[in-house]
Amino acid sequence: MRLSTKMILFNLLAKGVILIGFYLAGPYLVRKYAIDYTDDRLREKKSQVLAIVEEAGIENFFQDDSVSGYGSYNLLKEEYISLEKILDPVPIDSIFDEERIIEDDIVSYRVLAYTFDDNGSMYLMEIGRSLATIQQIEKVISTFILVAFFIFIGTSVLLDTTFHSLLLRPFHKIIYKKIPEIREPSNYTYEPLHTKTTDFKILDEAINQLMMRIQQVFNREREFIAHASHELRTPISVLQSKIENMMAETQLHEQDVQRLMDMLQTIQRFKHLVNSLLLISKIGNAQYIRNEDVDLRQIVQELSEEWAPVAKEKGLDFLTHTASSVIIRESNYSMVLMMIQNAIINAIRYTPANGSVNLSVYREKESTVVEVNDSGKGIPPDLIQQVKSGMVFLKDANNEKSGFGLQIMHKIATYLDVGLSIVSSDQGTKIQFTFKTT
Repeated sequence: MRLSTKMILFNLLAKGVILIGFYLAGPYLVRKYAIDYTDDRLREKKSQVLAIVEEAGIENFFQDDSVSGYGSYNLLKEEYISLEKILDPVPIDSIFDEERIIEDDIVSYRVLAYTFDDNGSMYLMEIGRSLATIQQIEKVISTFILVAFFIFIGTSVLLDTTFHSLLLRPFHKIIYKKIPEIREPSNYTYEPLHTKTTDFKILDEAINQLMMRIQQVFNREREFIAHASHELRTPISVLQSKIENMMAETQLHEQDVQRLMDMLQTIQRFKHLVNSLLLISKIGNAQYIRNEDVDLRQIVQELSEEWAPVAKEKGLDFLTHTASSVIIRESNYSMVLMMIQNAIINAIRYTPANGSVNLSVYREKESTVVEVNDSGKGIPPDLIQQVKSGMVFLKDANNEKSGFGLQIMHKIATYLDVGLSIVSSDQGTKIQFTFKTT
């Protein structure tokens, strides 16, 4: 999962937990505040009623002697007050919730009950305030918090995504533009990032300095290989010429001629190795231009016409399957041809008689795949691993198993940004070249 996605999810989770806490605690806090406020109002009312009783007398509430109680409700039944003469002199001073039936309606009230003595008589005073308003406020607050929750989450996603996109843009340039070029130091871009974030500047400078050191090591290695290859070609050509001149003499015995032929073959293999080293050095130094449009179908047909007779002469079935014409932009025709040709040469060379070599081109999602499949004895896993790691394999050079063909394929694929997959076993080898065609 990407860093920006993790940051956005964490922010949403943290904010969501906070909002859920508010959503759960909000109505409770509102109710508690409203109840406390109502209780304070009831106590104020009690004080006012007691003041009226003390000033005007309790008789003003009981004008009719036959009436032993007094009750009064406001128009909307939100508040009421009652006074009642009681015989049981039990002191009461409490506030509680109670439901009352008023004109066939059940109304919940917050009730203050208080007993007091007036001229030797005990009276019970009740002052009630409806809880409907509090319940409505709770519903309004809950709805408001719920709506605010979704609005806040949506706004947070938009703002966090925009902010993280802007904040991590330099980091994404490092990850998706600079780091992929590390596999080929010669293509690495040393242009500094334009950012005001100090951490990203330090990271970019550290990677640039590291790549400069790696580039220096690579350059020294490539220069040595290139110079050594050039220097070796001259004595090899001289030896080859001298041996050919010696073979032209008629006084040589047959055994001498055979020995010279063996020497000439050894020199030819040596020359091939030197040329391979020089080619690898040139590819590593990016001496080939990528400005051509390459038709894969044309390359496959050309290779099929060239190598099908060679395979038939060895007793192999050479099968070709081509799709419609596919054009690869900004590539190099000779490099692509050499890369696929090396795969075909290896397939023909190491596949025994009565085997088969298949060359096919097909589309796969947003790419085109060129596949070389044979029924040979396979490539040793350690050789494939050494080729991927960039090592030159020379242990079996005398047996023509130097691994240079594989390494040339790997170098060209890396240089041309072509996906290379090698799957090998005792039943055969499958090599796939994946070209981006989007």
